[in-house]
Amino acid sequence: MPLIPPGATPINEHVSVWRDEKTWTYFVGHQPVHRHESDDLRLFRLTVAQLIDSGNCRPCQIIRVFGISKSHVDRIMRLYRAEGAAVFFRQSRGKKRTGGGPVLTAAVLERAQSLLDEGLGKRAVADELGIAYATFRRAVWDGCLRLPAPAEK
Repeated sequence: MPLIPPGATPINEHVSVWRDEKTWTYFVGHQPVHRHESDDLRLFRLTVAQLIDSGNCRPCQIIRVFGISKSHVDRIMRLYRAEGAAVFFRQSRGKKRTGGGPVLTAAVLERAQSLLDEGLGKRAVADELGIAYATFRRAVWDGCLRLPAPAEK
């Protein structure tokens, strides 16, 4: 006699999942052990991590049933084992990372132009100002800085 509730999708012989319009419910035997909204990825990741970590499921079973990649499951487990359940609920997760602000301020551009006018090369000016050469080169390309005309022989 199988231990899977009617209408549920079996993950293995002991664990199954059932979905309605709004929620996912996970069963071990006939007992519901986890439930989350269908669009709640954080709780989905936590549930998957706990099912694998407790030995109730193997990663390959989760991959097969939910159609997620092995690298996704590996990443979930790496995070869960390193930092615990709280890792899925940090506020910073999901926010877009941005740069640290403008490097070439008006003062930096003015100093860079004076160094170029003194005859220093692009690489030397970038090193002197402590900025990436690619950033400096882009400023020249965009016309923010002008290279001195080559000296005639």
